[in-house]
Order: sequence, then structure tokens, then C-alpha cells
Amino acid sequence: MKSTDKILDSIWSVILVDVMIALALFSQGRTAGGVIFTVGAAMIALIAAVLGRKRQKNC
Repeated sequence: MKSTDKILDSIWSVILVDVMIALALFSQGRTAGGVIFTVGAAMIALIAAVLGRKRQKNC
């Protein structure tokens, strides 16, 4: 497994946890916190997509 694959696996794990926290905050009525975590997850997903695209070009 390449180091980029390990990084992508870690990033997807962080995204999953981030989304779960956002869902928990939304369910408790804490909209602002949920929005912050949702935006954070979207930004991390964008970084993961860029890394994945670079990895595909290098193969």
C-alpha cells in the first residue's frame, strides 16, 4: 500500500467522523455547529479528491 493510499484512507475516516458529529449536532438542534462540521467535511473531501486525482495521474 502506497503512502498516498494510507493518507486517503485516513482522510476518508476523518470525513466519516466529521459527518457523524455534524449529524449529532443537527439532531440536537445545534445548527451552527452542524453547519461548521458539514463545511469542514466538504473541504476535507475536496482535498481527498485532489489527492486521488493526483494519484491516478501518477499511475
